[in-house]
Amino acid sequence: MKVPHFNVAIVGSGITGLSTAYHLHKAGTEKLALITSPQSVCTTRNSANIVAGGTTDNFTRISNAHGLDFAKELWDFSNSGFDKVLQFCKEHKVPHNQNRRIRLIVSKDELVESEKAVRELRSVGLDGALYKPDQFPLLTGFQKRVLAVQDEGERGAWVETKHFLQTLREHCSLLEIPTPLRSFEKTKEGIVLNLNDGSEITAEFLVLACHTQISHFLPNLKEVLVCYADQWSHVRVPDLEAHHDGLVFSAHHGYEWGLIVHKNLHFGGGRYLRKMAGIGATEASVQDNITEHLREQLQKTFVWASHAEFAHTTGLVEIWPCDELPVVGPMYGEDRVLLATGYMGTGFSMGFHAGLCLSDIIRTGKSSSLPRRLWPERLRSL
Repeated sequence: MKVPHFNVAIVGSGITGLSTAYHLHKAGTEKLALITSPQSVCTTRNSANIVAGGTTDNFTRISNAHGLDFAKELWDFSNSGFDKVLQFCKEHKVPHNQNRRIRLIVSKDELVESEKAVRELRSVGLDGALYKPDQFPLLTGFQKRVLAVQDEGERGAWVETKHFLQTLREHCSLLEIPTPLRSFEKTKEGIVLNLNDGSEITAEFLVLACHTQISHFLPNLKEVLVCYADQWSHVRVPDLEAHHDGLVFSAHHGYEWGLIVHKNLHFGGGRYLRKMAGIGATEASVQDNITEHLREQLQKTFVWASHAEFAHTTGLVEIWPCDELPVVGPMYGEDRVLLATGYMGTGFSMGFHAGLCLSDIIRTGKSSSLPRRLWPERLRSL
């Protein structure tokens, strides 16, 4: 029997995989295969519907480690993805709402960091402002825990995730193969993909967008792509006002994070209470002690959270690269194998943009909007 051949095979049906397929199809690439696994947990589908620009860590975390110029480059990469997500929503009528992205400063050392971050953001032409809690014009009801509010402009939003992914899929011409990938091997003709049911397909290019499984297929990255666990809760808050819809916030250096949507909250974090802060966990899990802790933290943060009702909680497993930067591009030594992962909390924006970049690299060999420092080649020595 003739082995089916595809131009591109994509493993993973979340935001990165479907964005790659969408942009390839839009550019005219045909014969796309989407390899899925009914047993796997899609990171995007478990997300809290948060879309945000920048990174979960404050700007200074990036600039201190990698320099001001690269911090600006990474921020632009994420912000561009944010803009592209909202543009897609508008064009295809995906429910969403744009608002602000703010950081709630809850300690003196975080305040010092925030003051520096705002100065650096402004110095490179990015949005950044610092307010006293009672002077922030867009949200009220802060408790004494909040020392200041760092505002990064209209870089927050909620998006109806399932609708977004379904719309992406509808605008791709691809063959879905609901059989997990077992292994692959590179040949002179391309890539042979061995599936779990014993069948084979071949492809010119392979895209690994299956975040927690990438290191299984690329063992060289096992030590540098580390899984971590987190969780978030759907919280009913009757006193929230409608004009806050879409506001994204974080606190405590990003260890607590949330989104206001339809007069409710999606509120998560608290992984510092997990063993090893969640680092190394391979399965999504919910810890009741963290849910209770987040309830207490929410009430310490907002006056209007005193009557908050935690309805249900979702566990997450994501990827944390060892150098705390996303990994996007062709695998070193395997130029026909591309991957994207490690967004650390900004997966909707970065994942959508990463799909565009992978599409560009497959078609032209390069991507003008992808910082070269994000390519996997940087991990060669690690």
